[in-house]
Amino acid sequence: MVECSVLPQGVNLQQAMRDSIERWVAQGWEAEGDGSYEFCFIRRGGERLLLNITHTDPNRPPSTGHAFLAGRGSVK
Repeated sequence: MVECSVLPQGVNLQQAMRDSIERWVAQGWEAEGDGSYEFCFIRRGGERLLLNITHTDPNRPPSTGHAFLAGRGSVK
């Protein structure tokens, strides 16, 4: 993970994604999409990153997510 931000409740998620893409593009990255599905790959040189908005409940403990697919964590 390169960066993680908590968005305020009620924020326009599509606008937040567009703003994030614009910020990375201004730093020299090239967007591979418009973020309309709440994610977008960006690239610069040999690097490629995923910008992603993930819905979570801050009152729940963190989950392993998809780590079990890579042999980490466990499925209950």
